[in-house]
Amino acid sequence: MSKRFAFRVLTAVLIFFVSAAAPAISVKTEMVPMRDGTKLATDIGLPDGDGPWPTIMIRTPYSKLTMYGAAGLAVQHGYACAVQDMRGRFDSEGEDYPVFLHDGWGEHQDGYDAVEWIAAQKWSNGKVGGFGISAPGIALNMLAPSRPPYRDHGDLIARASILLAASSPTNRSP
Repeated sequence: MSKRFAFRVLTAVLIFFVSAAAPAISVKTEMVPMRDGTKLATDIGLPDGDGPWPTIMIRTPYSKLTMYGAAGLAVQHGYACAVQDMRGRFDSEGEDYPVFLHDGWGEHQDGYDAVEWIAAQKWSNGKVGGFGISAPGIALNMLAPSRPPYRDHGDLIARASILLAASSPTNRSP
């Protein structure tokens, strides 16, 4: 068994157990409008108590339901969490473009628009960070060039990029 395959299996098992151990959260689904009027399904989980809170954003092509483990952990640690189905996927409106063509530099800037919407909500303190492994992590990297004005988000994108680069097979010794 190769080290790369073993790493992937271990990662999948870890994600499964973290998701299973995460607390159940109640969510409210919002249809968040993008700049072209398309609405993206976004589940919002909030911690107990009075806000506003910093927010962790997760954008995914895999279904927002698959991210409830990570969302539960964020909420448990005092963060609001916004989990969004990408354009044209699952409960979101719009055309299902090839993944990531509607983030960053193109005609649609869905990641930027999502950050702006989150920061404007009463439950948000305006600090928006991101979380993602695999496609949700790539979605954060695609968002980075649009430079949303919320500094915490840029900082987390940089950290995610470093982690992705460090885990790349091209950056490892044989």
